[in-house]
Amino acid sequence: MEVAELTAALRAGEKLTKVVPSLGLDCLAQHDEIMNDRYAAAQTDAIVTLRNMVAGESLTMWGSDGAFSAAPSQAVNDQLAKVRATPALATVTVLEGICLGALRIYFANAKSVVRIERGFVVPLPERRLGKKFPATTNPVKVHPNLLDNVCKSVLWHLDWALQLDFTFRERLDEVCAPTLPAPKTATGKGTKPAHALPKIATVHPFSGDDMAWPDEVKNPTGGLGRGRFFGVYRDICSPDSRVKSVSDAHQQVFDALAKVGREAAIAVLPEFCLHSPDGLDALLKSGHHLVPELVVAGTAHTDAEPRKERANTSHVFLDGFQILTVSKHQPFVARREGVEYEEDLAPLRRVVRLAAGTATRLAVAICADSNSLGLLEAMEWAGVNVLLTPSWTPRIGVAAAGLIALAGYCQCVGVVANTPGHPEAKKTFWACSVVPREEMKARYHRHTGPPPVAGVLNPNVATTNKNYWTWIT
Repeated sequence: MEVAELTAALRAGEKLTKVVPSLGLDCLAQHDEIMNDRYAAAQTDAIVTLRNMVAGESLTMWGSDGAFSAAPSQAVNDQLAKVRATPALATVTVLEGICLGALRIYFANAKSVVRIERGFVVPLPERRLGKKFPATTNPVKVHPNLLDNVCKSVLWHLDWALQLDFTFRERLDEVCAPTLPAPKTATGKGTKPAHALPKIATVHPFSGDDMAWPDEVKNPTGGLGRGRFFGVYRDICSPDSRVKSVSDAHQQVFDALAKVGREAAIAVLPEFCLHSPDGLDALLKSGHHLVPELVVAGTAHTDAEPRKERANTSHVFLDGFQILTVSKHQPFVARREGVEYEEDLAPLRRVVRLAAGTATRLAVAICADSNSLGLLEAMEWAGVNVLLTPSWTPRIGVAAAGLIALAGYCQCVGVVANTPGHPEAKKTFWACSVVPREEMKARYHRHTGPPPVAGVLNPNVATTNKNYWTWIT
């Protein structure tokens, strides 16, 4: 937009959440022009001055809730006039100033869900990893997009919508980004503290041999018809089943979590551990002190409200409270006796839901979703730095490559919890992990002998350390 239009937009009295996407969409439309002008020598001083002025004044232009308070001063208008020859660069500079000022305060005070759509700005998490083990590149340096690195934010350019839930901000950070003691300097004063990575347990209450295939696969001519399946659950009907009711099956899952206790801050269950997504809700609410602080409660096939569509859904709990519900986007394709069966899931809207803190972007990708290029791209741009994956698969596909990409771009620690004993391949991995080290590698964790209760990742030690991964039997 021209400088006169930009000035009018700032003086119109609109909410911050309306002004930002209007500027952002204009910047995306002028991408090439902005990049050509970004380092124009004749504009450098004027642009830096404009950005700093807007950063300061935006704090009085909008309140912490994004409500408009006051128009920009004449000094800002005069500075805008100095860069009218490069209007696209002026627009992105004003947006950067707002990011450094009012928008930074807006996100710092967010206590509920903030919805991000194309043209809006996403702040990257402010997690500082300790220097004991060299980490991958700081996300700020690899996510500039159209915004300068100093903003520590990205301009959302994807068609996916993003929901950042800041409801449990402080507690989420305590669990997912625990603070390390601040080191002392030569003068005796402490420096800014860094964060550790969370210990994560993959919990395995039973094996794939305990699973019951649905009638659609047992009898291809019935149910949903040849090539479709829905309704994979723990087997409770066969004579040799160890449990005889749904409540028994759910209690067994909770008991496995309780055996992990507080060995790790986070626990992830595989797919299809439950007969309904809320199967652990009551147990975790009453017994959360017995299990890890944050639990990804596996998944279950269920008819989703309000239109009774078929979904594969996971509930996420923090201290016994449900903080996130995630459903699967990408259907799994199984092969049995030469026939392919696709998981019969209703299409979902292209929305990524994250639990967010100041230092944390927590995502759950259910099994085949880890193979979705579009979803992974959205997670990268959202700055996901903890990715937890419930799974039931004979092979990981390209999911390991996705974990490595997130570790490289976002310093993400990622873990897949799998249920071995899949009919397609009896011998497979129990879990997979990737940590954000300079030398990134997906590590597959397999166990021999009696099935373990859980495996525990300690991402704060060297990958060669025997305590990097330990089994609880």
